[in-house]
Amino acid sequence: MKKTVLIFIILLLYFNSKAQYEKGTFQLGIGGMPILYPDNSVESGYSLRANFGYFPINKLAIGVMPFLGKVDDMKSIGANIYLRYYITNNRFSLFVEGGGGFGNLKYEDSPQYNGTMNAITLGPGIHYKFKNNLSIEFLFQYARLRNINYPESTSTGNTLIPTLGIQYFIKK
Repeated sequence: MKKTVLIFIILLLYFNSKAQYEKGTFQLGIGGMPILYPDNSVESGYSLRANFGYFPINKLAIGVMPFLGKVDDMKSIGANIYLRYYITNNRFSLFVEGGGGFGNLKYEDSPQYNGTMNAITLGPGIHYKFKNNLSIEFLFQYARLRNINYPESTSTGNTLIPTLGIQYFIKK
């Protein structure tokens, strides 16, 4: 996995294209960080994600975000559709991102709870553009995850997901 991420970053640095948050720009990114449950100090985990987006209008990206994560004995994999709006267009830029999607849950210790989940995410972020087409970002999202197969109240998770990532922009 580490080699794949390193190769991806090297390839992104190799290409040289103009990047802005303008109509017609593509966005590629990777990121990950720990998952935090504010109401439960016992559970801990991580999340990894990628994103592939397109700017149909200035400052607004629409895309797909495959993700995977692990919290204690539970693993998740899925994808979100996201909207990201850049409030500013400077070296330091603020943005807001929200999305929704589906995924699979697999419990190692409790296979009876394996099933399908839905996810809704929303949060602010900031990024620093250190090249015209490459930036590092920090996103702090609230996520509401729900196990669709088991609608009991214990199957809904309210989580905070701070994410550190890299974004690459390609102007057509």
